[in-house]
Amino acid sequence: MKASGAPDRMTARIERLWWRAREPWWRVLLLLPLTVLAQLFGLVVWLRRIWYRGRQHCVAPYVLSVGNLAVGGAGKTPITILLARRLLARGLKVAILSRGYGRSGPEDLDLIVAEPGRLLAAADEAGDEPYLIARSAPGAAVLVGSDRARLADLAVERFQPDAILLDDGFQHLRLARDFDLVVLDASNPFGNGHLMPRGPLREPLSVLRDASCCWLTKIDQAGPGEVERLKHQLSKRTRRSRREPLASRYRPTELIDLSGAPVGEARALKGKRVLLLSGVARPASFRATLLSLGVVIAEEKLFPDHHAFTEEELAEVDRRARELGVEAIVATEKDGVRLRDWKRSPEALALLIVRVEVEVLQPVLLERLIDEIVEEIGREEGGAWR
Repeated sequence: MKASGAPDRMTARIERLWWRAREPWWRVLLLLPLTVLAQLFGLVVWLRRIWYRGRQHCVAPYVLSVGNLAVGGAGKTPITILLARRLLARGLKVAILSRGYGRSGPEDLDLIVAEPGRLLAAADEAGDEPYLIARSAPGAAVLVGSDRARLADLAVERFQPDAILLDDGFQHLRLARDFDLVVLDASNPFGNGHLMPRGPLREPLSVLRDASCCWLTKIDQAGPGEVERLKHQLSKRTRRSRREPLASRYRPTELIDLSGAPVGEARALKGKRVLLLSGVARPASFRATLLSLGVVIAEEKLFPDHHAFTEEELAEVDRRARELGVEAIVATEKDGVRLRDWKRSPEALALLIVRVEVEVLQPVLLERLIDEIVEEIGREEGGAWR
């Protein structure tokens, strides 16, 4: 089909180009111009980090950045939600700042997506990830904008938070931060090892020396011994922080409808034949999650990350699903917030959203990190925050 066929091919090409470590010699030669561009990109990145040293904008609240090295798909947003919930549970006021990729309207326009306890913007206005964050951590204020420093000032003015979380903030150097958490997909943390546009890396591995801690996600999808090897490698690169990397995996918990209401347990999908619908950066992870549940995937319809689905595309997806005779169309929770206004015909198949939770393998390390942050925030006497 024309609407989704192009995204299918685009996603597959990027997967082959960026995420395969071993390449034939002829492809290395063919992509030599991209390699040169990647080297120039690396020089710009290096100069940029030097430029911002001592020039960062500072705010009073504790600033915790959750970022990564590779483009998309590492699992930053679920970890941001987890950290926000933990800090809220400790009685702290939390504001979360995000770029809001894929939202409607000007990207340089600052928008308050949610104040504590109340959503103020729809998913298309906020962007899928900020909207999901606001819905999943309702006690936090959520703001989106291209300039995180200006956005932090707005958050301080409106909400007086004790802690500010930056979703995807490792490369946003203008705002000073107290803690830099770098999230890596354990199943493929660095792709082909090249910088953009030759590969998926936003910055060279050497910048990990600036990380306060690393967090490995999807460790159940990594090869035997790969997690320990990565932990050892990261411990050497983040030697100054002396923190052991955290590790987690995704645990599918329940099925929800487009409104977010639970409709059953995730294990109810076992043995069912489905069509996978996805508009995320790394669909392989969602595929692995479904397979772990015993799902039979008849076909996949893959779209680019943050894709704004049209009614025509979704009608064609539904038509194809009925043609295949599948029992349901299945999507991620991030996709679900972009599908809420999908008007389907009465005879259309069920569209189920799989909700997953982050399962931390060594919870004591996470609690130690939260304790450290809370202690730092409340260090000054008289309850006055930093």
